[in-house]
Amino acid sequence: MITRIYLEDKVVGEYTNVVPGDLDGDGMIRARDCSMLKQYLIGLRDNMYETPAYYAADFTRDGKVKLNDAEYILQYTVKMFELNEEEYYGKNN
Repeated sequence: MITRIYLEDKVVGEYTNVVPGDLDGDGMIRARDCSMLKQYLIGLRDNMYETPAYYAADFTRDGKVKLNDAEYILQYTVKMFELNEEEYYGKNN
């Protein structure tokens, strides 16, 4: 998602907001995001490196995009666990 900062009618800043697990940037974490990550990991998708999708793919926030990130994204989509946003976003900020 892109956030734009306006001063009167002029854009003075633009920021890309990355939601962990939301690779396609639609605001939701779904199985499609997991599929995109798996495609990247096996070499079928090569246009992700250093894009917002790449940073969203690091679901475990360890600085690496790996298969376990896809596993956690899939588990999240099938409600195997809930993300405690305060703990998740607070632990590395």
